[in-house]
Amino acid sequence: REVPLSQSKMVVDAYLHWLDMVVALDSCHRLHEMELAATMHDGLLAKALWTQALVRYFGCFQQQNGDPRQRLEPEVVFQTEPVALIIHEIFKDLRNKHIVHDGSRLNECKILAVLDKDQKYLGNYSLLFQAVTWTADHVESFGRLVEFAQRWTDADYQAKEKQLDQSVRSSDSAWMRFDNPEYVAPTTAEYSKKRPK
Repeated sequence: REVPLSQSKMVVDAYLHWLDMVVALDSCHRLHEMELAATMHDGLLAKALWTQALVRYFGCFQQQNGDPRQRLEPEVVFQTEPVALIIHEIFKDLRNKHIVHDGSRLNECKILAVLDKDQKYLGNYSLLFQAVTWTADHVESFGRLVEFAQRWTDADYQAKEKQLDQSVRSSDSAWMRFDNPEYVAPTTAEYSKKRPK
């Protein structure tokens, strides 16, 4: 007998949300360590960690294309911490305006004409203006927000897993036993054939 799909899906969704929060929190911790070690000058790594933290965290709160997971409701997660809900919305706006969607005024490119001392045209030069979308204070504040959400998702996962366990244990149905079950992951080619394009 299989575990009821609706119950197991709730546990899987809760676990995946918890895992995303762990990754987001680990990214914030790593950024904080880089700051303390004065290695924040590694802009590419810092930006990648910051972007990953925001994307993994907010991915739990919105329905993604093709993602069948039940999304988290910020009003439920932060029910006991109304200030955290306000901070959540601030970082959501930051993510939407400056990280995820195009058209941000934080990244501008200007084409300059290069002239010699006699004002003779020598060619073009592209100049990129790129503003920083985060500071050490952002990392610290967002890290605390993620930490709270991570504790909530952990408790949610544990409760749903316990509920599923009790449901399965109280079932009077016979269970089939599989000795040494084996799972073979599909190849990329096999997987892409099964997914709608």
